[in-house]
Amino acid sequence: MTIAYHDIPAASGNFLGRILRPVAAFLAMLGRSMDAAELHERMNMLTDVELAARGMTRDDIALIARDVLLRKH
Repeated sequence: MTIAYHDIPAASGNFLGRILRPVAAFLAMLGRSMDAAELHERMNMLTDVELAARGMTRDDIALIARDVLLRKH
């Protein structure tokens, strides 16, 4: 499970909240980075024929991994 920065209460003057929000945001980005890297690796192992059966080319792999990295939830 990936922790999302929006899971931490707003840091309106709350010292703990001001510390936890950036930490949670970092952990969320780290989790998405790992998910994107794993997806990229798995898709790279597919043959061109297997990719074509899914309606994709090798050029699509990086774009799909980028979408995973940039997702907000």
